[in-house]
Parts: sequence; structure tokens; C-alpha cells
Amino acid sequence: MILAFLAVALASPEGKPGAAASGCTCHGDASDRTAVTLSSGAQAVDPGDTVELQVYVQSDVAEVAGVTFATSDGDLLAGENTASSRGDIVQPEPVPLVEGSARFTFSLLVPESDTTVRVYGAGNAANDDGEKTGDRWNFAQDLEITVGTGGAVDDTGSPADTAVDDTGAPSGGCSCD
Repeated sequence: MILAFLAVALASPEGKPGAAASGCTCHGDASDRTAVTLSSGAQAVDPGDTVELQVYVQSDVAEVAGVTFATSDGDLLAGENTASSRGDIVQPEPVPLVEGSARFTFSLLVPESDTTVRVYGAGNAANDDGEKTGDRWNFAQDLEITVGTGGAVDDTGSPADTAVDDTGAPSGGCSCD
């Protein structure tokens, strides 16, 4: 009875905050048998905006999935199948994979200043036996969100003009007259 309790407690079914940069290493090495896809509704936003993010954990050899995500700046807000824990996003409980995929959502409230924010993390596809063995995790590709000018400055120290040229001229300084 005590051993079963310890196995469940050590497996962290409610997620592991602080592991976004290092991954789910207590479940072994990263595995290419698990795909973790992070995407956002926008890659360039105004200061103070909220960006909707979604994560898919996919595996053909697992029963449940979990996530851990963090950000370089801004605030992460829980969404579907997620909870906030010590500033990170984790799952409140393991999420069943349906047809090999589990979906998680959360939001990023970006800072009120021009900067570039990085969102990073990992997902774990687990066999749901309460043990750390037999699970497969992997990192998501980092996602960068440009806030305002992204913190870029020109040679004078002023914010750089990063606006899209919508005058019809092709990029690269050419004109097609």
C-alpha cells in the first residue's frame, strides 16, 4: 500500500513546474516517439495583448499526456486541460490521448513594453501505470512572440520600424515599375 502511494506521488500526475527548460527527465531521455507541437494565434502583438496558445502531445504508444511550459517574460494563464503552478503551465491531471493526441490550451499576457517573448516547454506521453518507466517525453519547438517592435532599436537608439511595408513594393528594396 505504501509503495503504491509513493509511486503515484513521485509520478507527479499534476505536472512538474520548473521542468520546462530541462524537460521531463525523471521519465528518461527525450524521445522522438512523442511529438509536442506549440502554436499561437499570433506571432506579433501589441504591448499588453493576450495571445492564445495551444499544445498537442502526440504519441502512438501512450495512454495519457501532460505538459510543462514557461515563458521568458509576461504571464501564463491556464486554459483547457492546464493549470498555473509557480508561474508555469502544467496539467492538473493526466489527459487521455484520443486517437494518439491530447490538446492543451493556455494564454500569454505579454508585457506592456516592446520586447520578444519566448515560450518553451515539454510534453510527456505516459503509459498511465503510475511509474516513471515506459513514458516518452519531448520538447516543443520554442515559440517567439514579438511585442510591439520586439525591443529592436535603430542606430540612433530609437525603436526600429518593424512595420510591414503595405505600399505594394516588394521587399528587398526593389521596385517593379
